[in-house]
Amino acid sequence: YSDPNQEQLVYKVKPEANIEDGLYALTWDSSTGNVNKHEQSAIELAAIAGNTAIQAEYIANDVQRNLNKANVNFQTYYTQISHALGGKLYHYSKKKGVICRSPKNNDIIELAARYSVINLNEADILKGKMHNYTIGLNWYPYENLKFMANYVNVQTDRNTIAADNSPEIFAARAQFKF
Repeated sequence: YSDPNQEQLVYKVKPEANIEDGLYALTWDSSTGNVNKHEQSAIELAAIAGNTAIQAEYIANDVQRNLNKANVNFQTYYTQISHALGGKLYHYSKKKGVICRSPKNNDIIELAARYSVINLNEADILKGKMHNYTIGLNWYPYENLKFMANYVNVQTDRNTIAADNSPEIFAARAQFKF
């Protein structure tokens, strides 16, 4: 959240399995009105080789502050890999410029792994660093149906509002596309 008129910038970060509203692992709110300028830069890479997809992204958030406060640069990044058993799951659409699900491929199982980091420690701001380690299993029995199961191990370097600042989360869901 960023409101340049109010000189306010808010970061609210949840673990990669959204299990409870309002439960944030890391937060920073510059509501004291000390933000002069906020710039965000990102680079994202993705590749598909046969049944394997790889993706990574890096984001830098540069915050220039007022009141003789040091400028800060909050960084976050992730990398993930997935492999489809039983057929090709993804393809690159030159027309759309994105990676798409391959149509008509049914009964495919996808194994996935992801690692992500966000760091809200910079200069005089010590709001924590969070690592997420995720493994997932997805099943696509039909083109319009998907079942997902994820295990997320969250590691933070500070106490959070949660009872456990390094939870282990198991999440499952189903998606139906109509």
